Amino acid sequence: MDKRIDRLFRYLKKNLPIKMPVYYRIRPLKKYHGITYNNEDHYLIIIDKNQNFYQKIETVLHEMAHTLQRVNEKEEHGKSWGEAYGRVYRAWEQFNKELDDKW
Repeated sequence: MDKRIDRLFRYLKKNLPIKMPVYYRIRPLKKYHGITYNNEDHYLIIIDKNQNFYQKIETVLHEMAHTLQRVNEKEEHGKSWGEAYGRVYRAWEQFNKELDDKW
């Protein structure tokens, strides 16, 4: 597991208002860059192992937005997902500021 991705993931979990625990795994995926499972008591995010570092970052941000969007939204990437992605991206920018790009 990439320690840098793990550090980002822990930061996002701590600094975003996610209502349930979130876990992630890095595994080979054939069809997707990432996928988020909404279980009854937690979220599980799977990130495709075969992506490069920067693709993994983008996928983590994308999938974390799914943990914030409204459950009853009809579109998978509709308005509430877009708003959630904005919140995640702002957290990502803060993460970079706090680390001063030394990660």
